[in-house]
Amino acid sequence: MSDQRRHPATLRRSVEVHSRGSAEWAPAATPWRPADQEELPRTVYERGRLRIDFDAYEVWVDGHPVRMVRREFQLLRFFVRAANRVFDRTQILARVWPEAHVTAHTVDVHVHRLRRCIEVDPEHPALIVTVRGVGWKFDERAL
Repeated sequence: MSDQRRHPATLRRSVEVHSRGSAEWAPAATPWRPADQEELPRTVYERGRLRIDFDAYEVWVDGHPVRMVRREFQLLRFFVRAANRVFDRTQILARVWPEAHVTAHTVDVHVHRLRRCIEVDPEHPALIVTVRGVGWKFDERAL
């Protein structure tokens, strides 16, 4: 490999070794790792009967995998990351559907579907709770 294509740390080490009069050449270790080989930490939420792997888009309730569509998962992620905070339809639309032109009713439908996926009794929800006259919140204490 030509000296012009070597990593700067390798060139610097090579110059230092040769300037001391040593006959052996020892390339320096590369101080970086290609992005596709980096180990990234997994983001997993695990509490009570709920386990969510945000990186793999996987949800388990009581140890059983739960299938949900992408928007339901994004809504769940939004609620979990902002646990115990109340959000109205407009706030949820702005955060979960920022690029889409959907109606406020879309939030109602997806909250209903999400409850069917993760609640023990979707008719009497404990996790995705309605705060009457305001909106919804993820009640982490229910886990």
